[in-house]
Amino acid sequence: MNFYQILFQLSGLGIVGWFLLIFFPTWRFSRRLADSHFFPIFIAVFYGFGVGALLIERGAGFMADFGTDAGVVGLLAQPEIALVAWLHILAFDQVIGIWIYRENMRQRFVPIPVQSLLLFLTLMLGPLGYLAWHLVRVARLGGAAFGAAEVHEGRREPPAVNAATSDAGVPTLSKIATVFREERGLTLTALSGVALGAIVLAIAFIRGPIVEPEGDLMKPATFNLAVGIFILSLIPWLPASGFTDAGRRLWRKWMIAMLIYSFGIETIQQLRGIDPRFSLAEPQSQIFGGLFFASALAIAVMSIGLGMRAFDASGAGRRGLLVIAARWAGASMLIGFIAGMWLSANRGRFVGDAGNLLPLHAAGFHAVQAVPLVALMLAWSSVSTDAARRWVHLAGASWALACVAIWWQTAHGRAVTDLAGAGILAVILLGIWTMAALRGLVAWRIKSSTS
Repeated sequence: MNFYQILFQLSGLGIVGWFLLIFFPTWRFSRRLADSHFFPIFIAVFYGFGVGALLIERGAGFMADFGTDAGVVGLLAQPEIALVAWLHILAFDQVIGIWIYRENMRQRFVPIPVQSLLLFLTLMLGPLGYLAWHLVRVARLGGAAFGAAEVHEGRREPPAVNAATSDAGVPTLSKIATVFREERGLTLTALSGVALGAIVLAIAFIRGPIVEPEGDLMKPATFNLAVGIFILSLIPWLPASGFTDAGRRLWRKWMIAMLIYSFGIETIQQLRGIDPRFSLAEPQSQIFGGLFFASALAIAVMSIGLGMRAFDASGAGRRGLLVIAARWAGASMLIGFIAGMWLSANRGRFVGDAGNLLPLHAAGFHAVQAVPLVALMLAWSSVSTDAARRWVHLAGASWALACVAIWWQTAHGRAVTDLAGAGILAVILLGIWTMAALRGLVAWRIKSSTS
């Protein structure tokens, strides 16, 4: 399976968005999903990777062929270009579907069942769905349907700042500790994953990692450790997320449930010598692998959903440094999520001769620790807010671009340690992040020693 086929497979997850809008249109989560435009953005990111790969491989000249009918036929006869063009169609069909959904849920031009039929028509035959909806608007609004659409939703206000994380705008260590105590159940679940990973790692070193017929103890060790630490990094952000109490409880319960299943199935199956994802030795366990994939996807989506809320919050003041960091971390986290989906679709970590998806996966998700850490140290320092903002942007952008460079290296089957081209660029970018981190550390220590 080549890179473009993997993009095609992963973009198929966009059907989840259609399913929710068509069959569960009144569910609050469906409304929030439509408001966030998550799935069109999700597909657009894949499209961006595909277009980028085509431009690098072929140069921009091939796009001139889109100007003639023969050129279009010739281009679409090439599998790579056809697959990327399909992503283009998927993204914009869903944009139109979301527009139809949001406007009808607000104006109720047609009953909900008719709305679902229009959405299904848009899913299957995009422009015809758009045309049908526009005819509905003309029938209800007359000539006003051709005017500028009025926006009735209003601008969403930034989430209120929770007192648990606000002390002159910046959370202190004691207040961060308070958040962990408030989220005792989620904290203990994440710590259990870390402990379980450490135990399996010790077993792997004592007896060796391979468990016949297809088990590898290093996989549950690294998975449990990485996911546990990742969730611990998310917990301090919950109070400032803008969730209602009910929304936060629901997020917490689902996250705990998904974590328990993921930690359990990954560890138990590997100890039995069975691959929990795509077992060949025990095909009947594939159902557990499907549930494992679904739970991992749910963890990633809920994590990204939490990160996306930073784009609603204000980036002003010293507390805004953390908001800016969360935005950059969310961008890198999305790359880590794509790498995880790529890993699953690829049925393994290796790409080409020496490419390995795990460093890309790790780099994306560990931005949640790397970038906010810089922001937090600068927020605690006496560096001016304007200067601190520049350093946080530098740290976040360099980490996100390093993830892109690692992606390029991996997609071409090269090891991350291959210091040529994108490999050396990734090292330089991570060096820039290190410089920003050292600037924050030194400034924080100076402030601490003088206070």
